[in-house]
Amino acid sequence: MPPVRNPHEAEGFITSSVTRFLPIPTCVAVRIGNTVDIRDTKDVSSPTLSFTRPEWDAFVQGVKKGEFDIAV
Repeated sequence: MPPVRNPHEAEGFITSSVTRFLPIPTCVAVRIGNTVDIRDTKDVSSPTLSFTRPEWDAFVQGVKKGEFDIAV
């Protein structure tokens, strides 16, 4: 039986479609409502990280601008 890709689905969390094709669960689950909630799909008991919409939007903009890129 394949591993469960999104153990948090019953609580309204979604994962990217890429997760279904990977040999191991390596994704986060996201639930977007009044807040943006994130959980680790590898750990059923993982805590929920919650962000306000403005916090999440700032994070996404930072990613798009390369603010979190690691110099190699």
